[in-house]
Amino acid sequence: MAKEKAKKKAVKKVEKAVRKAVNKGVTGSTVEQAVGNAIDSAKGNAAAKKGPRPEKGKSDKKESKAAKKAGWDDAGD
Repeated sequence: MAKEKAKKKAVKKVEKAVRKAVNKGVTGSTVEQAVGNAIDSAKGNAAAKKGPRPEKGKSDKKESKAAKKAGWDDAGD
């Protein structure tokens, strides 16, 4: 539900920006190109923000706790 609300808000912002641009006399093709570039940029930023997903079942925290319990140090001596 939160995603839907955020999407609606983003669409409203784009629509408002398009209306302002058209009222100032910007051509339709320029507006379409700018909106397309903004969408591509937003998709790239979202993917970069999320980053790669960690593998399931492999937690560094558990391993480090076990290493501390066993008395191992970071160098592996």
